[in-house]
Amino acid sequence: MKKIVPKTVLALACLFIWHLPGVLSGLECSASANALNGIVSISESVADHNLSPLIGSSGLEISYYTPFSISEIQTFGLYSAYRGNHSIVTSGISYLMHDDYKWQDTFVGISLHGESFSVGATQHLSLDYIRDSGTEYDLSTDIGGRIRSDIAYVDVVWQRGFSDNAKYCASLSANPMKGSVVSTAYTWGKNDCIYGVAAKHRISPALQILSSWQNNPARLGLGIELKLSRIKILYGIRTHPELDMSHAIDLGYEW
Repeated sequence: MKKIVPKTVLALACLFIWHLPGVLSGLECSASANALNGIVSISESVADHNLSPLIGSSGLEISYYTPFSISEIQTFGLYSAYRGNHSIVTSGISYLMHDDYKWQDTFVGISLHGESFSVGATQHLSLDYIRDSGTEYDLSTDIGGRIRSDIAYVDVVWQRGFSDNAKYCASLSANPMKGSVVSTAYTWGKNDCIYGVAAKHRISPALQILSSWQNNPARLGLGIELKLSRIKILYGIRTHPELDMSHAIDLGYEW
């Protein structure tokens, strides 16, 4: 019994943290999403199709994520996106494995892109498993639209629609100078409302810096991306006022 109790407590704590509003949504598992505090309207990461069907990037990407520097809780992800003439088809899986607790999210999606607009939808199948308590399944849908001009664009996304964790995200993004993109976003759901700002700046063709801030709770995000031809690696961190820092790394190949 002494060996089982600590594991069970850890699993229950993991489940509690995973669904606690403002702490960890179970969604933002990539390095870019952590560096941008979930404001993925300016993300170029294939992994972030998990959060929005409007990303617009194609390729293959793997992610590794450790929330709050807890070594016992690690998440792995594999994501892909294929570009057609005016469409992008996406798929991916995020997976947390522990002896007593497992969490998994699998998704497929499609988006259509025109000169001044984009629309898309993603279907998710998620499962939570606690030993001795069984498995819970959840179906949810992301639906989003984007309207853009030469200098700015607006995104509206319904994340995890038709589920208890459904929330809306509206963002305004712009290019104030060459190589820079900034965005402000407001996210609201049944349990919380969050305002945030994010920015990224390409210093050179091989180096890009990402940064962000959100309230409720106050969190800072920072990331650095290195790119060589079609291969890129991104390391992102995210603070929390009461917990340790989260770390994530993405490795991707663009096509």
